[in-house]
Amino acid sequence: MAYHEPCAKDEIWVGNTLTHGPHYERLKSKGLQTLRLGEVAYDVHGKPLAKSEGYSPLFINRSEADLHNEIMMELTFGQNWRRG
Repeated sequence: MAYHEPCAKDEIWVGNTLTHGPHYERLKSKGLQTLRLGEVAYDVHGKPLAKSEGYSPLFINRSEADLHNEIMMELTFGQNWRRG
């Protein structure tokens, strides 16, 4: 996970999400307590995305990184996935 301005000291950026999409609420419902949306989302080249595109950066506290990874693996591969 990369650094993103303005990431707080103990936060990590976990990606961009649609500001009014279901992803944020779904992650909250799975138990992420420190999840927050930032103001400016950036593309892969570091250029700001237009507000009209509807994306916001998504941040979590480092303490929830493992939980976030577990949730994302389950959302991607289903609830019966397991590491090797």
